[in-house]
Amino acid sequence: MAGRIPKTFIDDLVARADVVEVVGRRITLKKAGREYKACCPFHNEKTPSFQINPQKGFYHCFGCGAHGDALRFIMDYEHLDFVSAIEVLASEMGVSVPREQVSAQQQAKEIQQRSEQLQGFALLAQAAQWFVHNLKHHAQGVQAIEYLKSRGVTGVVARDFAIGLAPNESMGLQKQFPDVTKAQWLAVGLVAEREDGSVVDKFRNRIQFPIRDLRGRVVGFGGRIMQASEHAPKYLNSPENEFFHKGNMLYGLYEMLQSVRNINRVLVVEGYMDVVALAQFGVRQVVATLGTATTPAHLQLLFKHTSEIVFAFDGDKAGRKAAWKALSVALTQLSGSRSVKFFFLPQDEDPDSYVRRYGADALMQALDQSLTPGEWLVRGLADLSGLSWSVAEDARRLLFQSAQWLKQTEEMSVRYALIQSLAQAADMQEWQVEKLLGVRTGLAVHRDLKKKQLVAPALATQKLSDKLLALLAQFPQLAEDWPSQDAALLHQYGEKGVMALLTALAGNLPTNASASLLPFTIEQAKHEWQDGWQLLVCKAIETARLSMLKQMEQGQSNESLLVALSKLNQRVKLCQTRAQRQ
Repeated sequence: MAGRIPKTFIDDLVARADVVEVVGRRITLKKAGREYKACCPFHNEKTPSFQINPQKGFYHCFGCGAHGDALRFIMDYEHLDFVSAIEVLASEMGVSVPREQVSAQQQAKEIQQRSEQLQGFALLAQAAQWFVHNLKHHAQGVQAIEYLKSRGVTGVVARDFAIGLAPNESMGLQKQFPDVTKAQWLAVGLVAEREDGSVVDKFRNRIQFPIRDLRGRVVGFGGRIMQASEHAPKYLNSPENEFFHKGNMLYGLYEMLQSVRNINRVLVVEGYMDVVALAQFGVRQVVATLGTATTPAHLQLLFKHTSEIVFAFDGDKAGRKAAWKALSVALTQLSGSRSVKFFFLPQDEDPDSYVRRYGADALMQALDQSLTPGEWLVRGLADLSGLSWSVAEDARRLLFQSAQWLKQTEEMSVRYALIQSLAQAADMQEWQVEKLLGVRTGLAVHRDLKKKQLVAPALATQKLSDKLLALLAQFPQLAEDWPSQDAALLHQYGEKGVMALLTALAGNLPTNASASLLPFTIEQAKHEWQDGWQLLVCKAIETARLSMLKQMEQGQSNESLLVALSKLNQRVKLCQTRAQRQ
């Protein structure tokens, strides 16, 4: 129906709603005197701290502070907007939602628009079902399934994400649904119009990824071509239309909200396959932008469900350019309770390949080394300008370049965090940076600057990974020479702290890594660097060898394990020979 929902109806609906009944339909409650208890559905806990007071008609969690009435619970639990939650609550109470009176002409127009919208959603849903059906029953299905298997996609994950197949047919959809008009096809973006006025299926010979809104309705598709072609893009999205607005949509958001209740962090990636691949490894707090740069609407949408967002970018020039744009958008959306970080993947890696090579645990550890906005601002300014923070005149110029970035946020706590990073990079007091740039946060204080040590701390007492990290901070060019072929070995069996080193090699070097200046020339640093890596790898080899021997003692021996152990034994001998020479 058309028109607004009367406020009196909303007030009466909430007053009549039984909060115990509404909540009890969704989680298990246990009576405790006059109240009801349960483990809170909004955060992880073992001892119930979620209580419902039927007399007052509200719930409260003493663990996370969640509080509200029946309507608020439906909104938060089902991830619905206000109007949708009213409609759900009214339906459960068996009442219809009234609307304010409008003219008959306007009402007829809105009813027609609503009818066309419902037809559009129905058509998109039918198309999604047809794509899924094709994956199993179409002649091209075998090829599509083989492709998905080659990417490690399991049947369960394909089902969860409703992955399908658009066959290589120009009229496939139109033949399947002959009663649908050209106008209806064009409205939902599933056909493309030729110069002569005829239409052909927009998605052909592609793996189909349905894009769903927060209510689970299909609003568009992303298609990935199975065979590379010079005449067709690798990825193809639905065009902008009434149902699909890529600047407001995120792939995988609906699936994430259905599978994860307590979302402490969301990882934003670039491709559909990255979302699907990470889901297979149990990493479900992931979404992807739809072939567009990050928008304020994307961040606003995500911050409704989490307080921390981590952007994952390729470590190449294009990835850094995308991260620079994301920083500009993020600064306008940050507040004291919101956090955005930036993670750069190693060269020639994407989230899909990374998690397959190193595993989900390694990825989670690497994400802990992500850069804050201040750290990325410091790094990005230097990268773009070619200037160095260690040169006084360069630092002054870099600080003036940072002024435009400070102005992008009105939140004083965020601006102060940026100033802290800038002051540390320039080796200045925070108040000095504020005075130089004409900025005042009211938070800067005088601190005793820790003078950079001219002599390195006792390197012999440092962990190898820490020593190498310090060398890398002072001599970034060393990143071009390290045993990348042993990255998987180091991820799994390296000493504690090696993840920070491997992450730094991808461009995620912590700003405090260069706190001490090592008394080396570049040639001396190269020697220390090479020796350190040899020892670090040899330690990992010995750890891996002992782990495999333990597996054999436990009766887990197999041919692949014996082959791997034989190779490690050969490398152990090389390590021993090298140690004797030294």
